[in-house]
Amino acid sequence: MRLGTVYICVQDMGASLAFYRALLQAEPVIQNDDRWVSFEQGLSLYARDYDLRLVLQGRTDCFNQAYLDELRNEPVSLTNNHSVIFNFEVDDLQEEYERLQRLNIGQLSEVYMVNVHHPYYYFNLFDPDGNPLEITGPYQTTEME
Repeated sequence: MRLGTVYICVQDMGASLAFYRALLQAEPVIQNDDRWVSFEQGLSLYARDYDLRLVLQGRTDCFNQAYLDELRNEPVSLTNNHSVIFNFEVDDLQEEYERLQRLNIGQLSEVYMVNVHHPYYYFNLFDPDGNPLEITGPYQTTEME
């Protein structure tokens, strides 16, 4: 068994696609309308509302009954779950922080430092649905921040 991709459930595919294109500095390798997008990095975006719109338009032929039942029983909001935090590694944390500041694509935390067993530096970037993305990498500092 191998991991194929990790799906992030999004509410606004356009905003999320623009955000992740800028963050990953990449174009999607697959895009199915505004329903599903996949990036080479193993990250995919899924807009559940696309399926709901098809059902409301009477396009139930696209799904089997088991999927329709599941769709009706899912919670209304599958976003902003915070049960999973995506961790992205970069070669230079300060450079990436400055790049994301310039892009202004989402809220950034300060750079955090945790030193329980060894120094670990990271910051969080929040996507359009409020999902936290942890970004870590080598970081040069002269003092404990």
